[in-house]
Amino acid sequence: MTKFITFTIAVFLLGIIFLLSSNAAGGNGQFENVVVGFSNQAIGVENGQPIFTKDTKVLISNPTEKEIKLYLNRYEREVKSKELELSGLDAGTYTLMIVAEEDEAEKKVVGFTIQ
Repeated sequence: MTKFITFTIAVFLLGIIFLLSSNAAGGNGQFENVVVGFSNQAIGVENGQPIFTKDTKVLISNPTEKEIKLYLNRYEREVKSKELELSGLDAGTYTLMIVAEEDEAEKKVVGFTIQ
């Protein structure tokens, strides 16, 4: 029961983050189609961020294949593919920022922790 409540809170917080970032970005609507997901359910929430196990993969879907920039803490990568998977992350706290290549004011930010 505790895991269910924790997972529900984590999903709710991620939804709010996505809603706020997409409303602030405005834009042409194409960037809004970029979605961040996780291969496993959150095992908890700490400081408002979901906590995942070490074997969790971060799944990024970019159906329009528009060019985007990914920033994962200090790591930067330009992507123009439809799907991307980030795996093998060490234990720690991460901030994933996705920025539209054509308009850097359009961005989505997701924070999470790997244990």
